[in-house]
Amino acid sequence: MHETVSLDASGKEVTELVEPNTIIPGDRLIFGTDYNNGSDEAVDNFVVTNPLPPAVRLAPDADTTLIVSVDGGKSFGTLSQLSVMAEDGGSRPADQADVTHVRWTLPSVAPGESGRLEYPAIIR
Repeated sequence: MHETVSLDASGKEVTELVEPNTIIPGDRLIFGTDYNNGSDEAVDNFVVTNPLPPAVRLAPDADTTLIVSVDGGKSFGTLSQLSVMAEDGGSRPADQADVTHVRWTLPSVAPGESGRLEYPAIIR
């Protein structure tokens, strides 16, 4: 979904999610995954891993506790824990543009429970 910000009649900012018709570099999108436990039993340690499309980067205001990968999904951690190879052959702290995957682990999803997991992204 595309995130738009406008002003209402009183001048207050209103944020809406709309289906994008056209997107351009710099536009903000919200990617989401819906989940639903249709079984009769709880699902423990439910893991959802989403690759970021190559055309987007994680938004700078993404939750700092979000678990991410910067190596194609081989290893995960918070962004502040990760590093990538620098152009000079050394390493540098990873940033939002380096993120390749996001991951959530839900401790338990009760029977019939549903929800949505989201992350903000910017078109490259």
